[in-house]
Amino acid sequence: MAMTKVLVGVPHIDSSISMQFIVSYLGMHKPYSINLAFERSKPLDAARNNLARMAVETGADYLFFLDSDCIFPPDTLTRLMAHGKDVISGLYFWKEPNFPPVMYKKGKVLYDHIVEYPKNSLVEVDAVGMGCCLIKTSVFRGLAEPYFKWSEAEGKRLSEDIYFCAKAKDAGHKVFVDTGVVGGHLAERAITEKHFEQAIALQKKAQGA
Repeated sequence: MAMTKVLVGVPHIDSSISMQFIVSYLGMHKPYSINLAFERSKPLDAARNNLARMAVETGADYLFFLDSDCIFPPDTLTRLMAHGKDVISGLYFWKEPNFPPVMYKKGKVLYDHIVEYPKNSLVEVDAVGMGCCLIKTSVFRGLAEPYFKWSEAEGKRLSEDIYFCAKAKDAGHKVFVDTGVVGGHLAERAITEKHFEQAIALQKKAQGA
């Protein structure tokens, strides 16, 4: 039986890779046929499109986006793979207060962060960030290019990852987050679930004052 092929795609437009990212990646369990690709194209949507094309052209079964400013636990890839979903992300958080989770629900036009979610669960959402996202390459084969693109709605800019998720959902695919796969978003420090929970608690306290 052929081994599952995974292209780990790292869009990297900064000048250096942090040691924290390297340690995190090297520590991940990878019982698959792995190819690692760094893509330095700018802007970010171009880098993601190039990596998606590479995954399709090289015959990979999955594209695993892993951003160079994110760190995740060793079982990240194996746990996401086990769900067998078309599009699934780990859980990580914005770098800026109130540190909301990078997963979204769609309003009438715009997208809002999902701030209440069950822990250690599989959650269906409308969109996710691509910082730790596993995508079957069959999804890309069924979509027209570009897969990722910055767009606008009601005068506000929508990121390339939301554009992709909307396009995938329109094609009949579902988007999920495993909230048990919890990572850190590297800034001057790793922003984690703890920072988000502390920010929400302070916000509720202020509202009740």
